Amino acid sequence: RNKCYHLEQFKECILSVEASLRAGYAVENAFVESIRDMKMMFGEQSKIVSELTMIQKGLRNNETLENLLSSMAEKSENEEILEFAEVFSIAKKNSGNITAVMELYSRIISGKLELMAELETLLAAKRLEQRVMNVMPFLIVGYLGLTNPGYFDMMYHNLAGIGIMTACLGVYLGAYVMSEKIFEKVYG
Repeated sequence: RNKCYHLEQFKECILSVEASLRAGYAVENAFVESIRDMKMMFGEQSKIVSELTMIQKGLRNNETLENLLSSMAEKSENEEILEFAEVFSIAKKNSGNITAVMELYSRIISGKLELMAELETLLAAKRLEQRVMNVMPFLIVGYLGLTNPGYFDMMYHNLAGIGIMTACLGVYLGAYVMSEKIFEKVYG
């Protein structure tokens, strides 16, 4: 989720830079100008503002924007940001259309963020379904016990019934533990 939030910040940064480029700014100045927009959107303490501030300091020290973006991408450990930095570097060195690169990557990142949100919604629905299914056996046993007194007497008042019901409880607990582990892996 943290990477998703960082990717959202990066997408907004790209959109801000793209707008500045369309207004006639040089690409280096567009990144510096985007700091103000990111402060308004995400606050002064946000990760993207600190990254852009590092880029601004690097530009003052005559480092290339391509190297600064590559450094930022490596720190983020995000595949889309790494790819953006590589494509940006190639486009800048070959005098490519930087605005088109920004537009393309903002669409790519938007698509990925939408997909991640949809996936998270589906996982939340499955998690709720799993919790309902975990409670269901107890509700069924409780309902049958209340509506049909004596229904479970055969199962709970002799040795064979106690053994079978204990085995069923063991299978249920195993399924419960397995479902929790599955969701633990999915949610990380």
